[in-house]
Amino acid sequence: MRQTLLEQFLKESGAKAEYISKLRTYLDKLDNQALVNKMIVGVTKYELGVEITDDYPLAVDPLPNILFQRDTFASIGNGATIHKMFTITRNRETLFSDVVLRHHPRFKDKINYWYSRDEKETLEGGDILVLNKKTLIIGASQWTSMEAIKKVAKNLIENNSVNYEKVIALDLKTKNRAFMHLDTVFTNIDYDKFIAHPLIFEAMGEFKIFEITKNGVTEIKETIKDYLSAEVGKPVHIFKCGGEDPISQAREQWNDGTNVITVRPGEVIAYSRNHITIEELKAAGVKVHVIASSELSRGRGGPRCMSMPIWKEDI
Repeated sequence: MRQTLLEQFLKESGAKAEYISKLRTYLDKLDNQALVNKMIVGVTKYELGVEITDDYPLAVDPLPNILFQRDTFASIGNGATIHKMFTITRNRETLFSDVVLRHHPRFKDKINYWYSRDEKETLEGGDILVLNKKTLIIGASQWTSMEAIKKVAKNLIENNSVNYEKVIALDLKTKNRAFMHLDTVFTNIDYDKFIAHPLIFEAMGEFKIFEITKNGVTEIKETIKDYLSAEVGKPVHIFKCGGEDPISQAREQWNDGTNVITVRPGEVIAYSRNHITIEELKAAGVKVHVIASSELSRGRGGPRCMSMPIWKEDI
């Protein structure tokens, strides 16, 4: 398995052909932990002992976005989606998820795969939200294609070992970079509570909703709030990220105010800098744990982006 990982890494490393032999020799001498570390932090030309003929010091670029573990795979039902990332560099990150899930004794031959990193269409975990055991929500964004969503839906709905009946696709395609992934503008924090950028439910003409079932794809004309209320069987509450002030809404959304990680229904971890959103949640009885964010938020991802649960209680 080690050699398979190494050879696939070399294939995808982006290193010049003339570096590959020395890179293989250099990496193969490392123990397992050091090998993985170098795959993540990158390899310099100096380390390989190759002639440096330009100003660029690296033979293999690092993977700085690997701290966003939400994106590389998603735990869904009794299986996982392993993702085809939008950029070539980020797709290297999914090598680690793939190896762990396919070879670790805890997972090997024990889980289903709803999507693989070898697919043509891109899919990223920040766009995936598990509503309950019957319904999955996926954002169609710059990073996740509608064709990928349809394939995940087909694989889930046709598999009798899970109870999924539908996948809801939210069309988030927009030129606004703030709408990077679904979880940067919309997150569930309880069975019937969500945080959202106000545009998600105030300007629905810009964001279409599609329901994918065994009967095909249907565009939904209801508002997202009405649709979710019907899905969970009670009126839902959607908290406005940043409260009522448009300037605060834009600022706190940009600083990942919606990107909280829900550790249990009604209990979340959030960035401390999003004061207004936090107070809104606390006033409604949501328990909020805060973490410092002056440096972490520079990466453009919040607590949810940086974590991916591999086990969840039934919801």
